[in-house]
Amino acid sequence: MRLLISLLILSSICSAANADIKFGDVPADHWAAPAVYDLVKQGVTSGYPDGTFRGDKNLTRYETAALLSKLSEKSTEKARTEKILAELKTELNTAKYQLDHPEGFKLSGNYTDRIRAQYEDRAFHGPLIDHRLKVSLLKEFNYTDTLKINLDTLYTDPAQIDFEGRTRGLSVSFGAGDILHRDPISYSDDGTVFRMKYPRLSTSTRWNNLDLDLAYTVLANTLSGEATLSETSLSVSYRLGKFRFSARPSLLGFINEHDARGEIAAGYDHSKEVSAELLFGVGNLSSYHSQYVRGKFKIDLPDTDLAITIHKVGSAYRPAYARFKLLELNQFDKYVLDGTVDAGFILTQLLFPRIRTQIRSDVVANGDLTFGEAYPGTTLTSEFGLSYDLTDNISGYGFYRNYQVPSGVSSKDSALAISVPKSSGLFGAKIGIVF
Repeated sequence: MRLLISLLILSSICSAANADIKFGDVPADHWAAPAVYDLVKQGVTSGYPDGTFRGDKNLTRYETAALLSKLSEKSTEKARTEKILAELKTELNTAKYQLDHPEGFKLSGNYTDRIRAQYEDRAFHGPLIDHRLKVSLLKEFNYTDTLKINLDTLYTDPAQIDFEGRTRGLSVSFGAGDILHRDPISYSDDGTVFRMKYPRLSTSTRWNNLDLDLAYTVLANTLSGEATLSETSLSVSYRLGKFRFSARPSLLGFINEHDARGEIAAGYDHSKEVSAELLFGVGNLSSYHSQYVRGKFKIDLPDTDLAITIHKVGSAYRPAYARFKLLELNQFDKYVLDGTVDAGFILTQLLFPRIRTQIRSDVVANGDLTFGEAYPGTTLTSEFGLSYDLTDNISGYGFYRNYQVPSGVSSKDSALAISVPKSSGLFGAKIGIVF
């Protein structure tokens, strides 16, 4: 009803403003004619009752007062009209959103069954069959306010639930954060990480090509919910043509300790299909070992996808209490550790309709690029897989993975390290259903 009333008001205003008035003493080719009729269209003047404008006649003080009063009235009407237009635009957006987004929760997710068998010393171990269900419930209240609930059963790990909500530039999430997976059958899967939502509060705004995001994130807490490790960060990003620039200063808080750090990055989008980015991070300006460099290169074509990522992390980039935090995972969803160079790629190629091949590899070397039997935690993981889309919602994937650990120790961090064969293989297959 309010929308209809607004439309009627606007219609009446427009009708009055477009009144067809012509003055007998203002020729169409007169130099002032456009200005005169512009005042008529705005309703400031309608001339004299006899249909004349009398442009050569001097104004009396009364006529001047009447004209100024009319101008003031029209200025008020303009402000009122602009307010009605703004309200009308909001109601139109809301009406369109309600048509596109019916009431109620939207359900989406996927279910995966997988089977794996470890191969080492000419013998198979396993197989192990496990399952994973991921479900998301999304409630969209309007085009700015949303609530999302996520459930993930995480194969053999305890199931987790997290939440995320947004409203007018403010975002909040709550969850368990990183879940470290210890695998009973696969050496190459041991130490992988499931990333759930962290407890996080952020606010963001955009001004032209500049984006700002201020966030407070709880990275670790006690059983009673008290934060023991937190990060307060300000992300600033700016786009200039095909170039992207960003800066991210942050402050870590651990009980009574604080640690300031920062990142700067520059990216280049050659096209929608090809992009590159270089990031530099520093934890302590006085030490070379407190620096971090990450490079990314992506190609996204209709038949070919390629992503290359290289991390070089100083041996003292992160304080001991945050040694597993702050950085993204490598190509096999494992932590990138201080004092390492971790480089990997994923290549996906369409062979035939519905059939794709995927190759991914990741190498972990020491910070000085040493690799081998004398260097615990240096590894090379390579996987070749083939996927087939049975339908638009059902797909299968089979793979073979080779895991090389020359030292026989899987990680340089004692909390993650286990003894493993120097070479092992993993055969696996999985089928997934998307809904």
